[in-house]
Amino acid sequence: MRALSFLKVLNSPFKPFRLQWYCGKTQIGTPYFLPRRVDKKTNQFVTKKVGFDFVSLGWKTKWDTYRFEWAPRLSFVFFGYQIAVTVRAPEQHHYWEAWLYYDRDTDKTKSKKERIEQCRREFSLTWKVWHKGKDGKTSHEETVDYYDVILKTKYLLIISPQTIFFNHKTKLFFKLLYKNSSYCKGHFLKVYDFSTLPYLCAKKKQPPDHLWHTFCMNK
Repeated sequence: MRALSFLKVLNSPFKPFRLQWYCGKTQIGTPYFLPRRVDKKTNQFVTKKVGFDFVSLGWKTKWDTYRFEWAPRLSFVFFGYQIAVTVRAPEQHHYWEAWLYYDRDTDKTKSKKERIEQCRREFSLTWKVWHKGKDGKTSHEETVDYYDVILKTKYLLIISPQTIFFNHKTKLFFKLLYKNSSYCKGHFLKVYDFSTLPYLCAKKKQPPDHLWHTFCMNK
C-alpha cells in the first residue's frame, strides 16, 4: 500500500520514529483542517462528528528536490473529542527529505550502507546555523550535519575502516567514528565537507587549507 510506504523507514539506516499521542477536544488537523466530510445535500464540507481519518506522509518536489509537508497521522473523532496518533521523527524535515532521496533515488541493488553513503554524497544535510548567546544579542555560527542526528549509530561511518588515510587528523576522526562515537571530549580536528572525503582519499588529495575548518570534538 502506497499510503503505508513510509513504514519502510523502520528497516533502513534511519533512526526509528516515535508516536505522539493526543486525547482531548478535537483540535488536531488531518493534516491542516479539522476532520471533516462532505455533506451530500449541500455538497459542502462539515465537521465530522464520528469517524476515522488517516493521512500518509506528505511531501512534494520543488526545484528537483524533495520537500517535507506533513507527518503521517491517524485520527478518531467522537462528538467533539479526538484521539490522534502522529509520527514524530528527529529533525523531521531533514529526516523525511533525506529518507525520500534514499528510498527513491539511491541504487537499490546496493547494500544499505552503500546506499546511505550515496545519499550522503548526493543529498547533503550540512547546514550552517546560528546560536544566540546567553545575553540574547551575541551569536556564533556552527556547522551541523543532520545525518549525525537522524541515522542509526552503526551507519554514521561513511568510509570503511580499511580505507587508507593520508592525513593524520582525518584518520583520527574516522577512527572515532568507527568506534560509534561522533564526539570525543578533548579533540580538535580539521574536517572538510564529509561527502568529499572518499573522493579525496581515493585520489590521494587533500582540500586547500582555506577550505578546512576547525571541528570541536566535545561531548
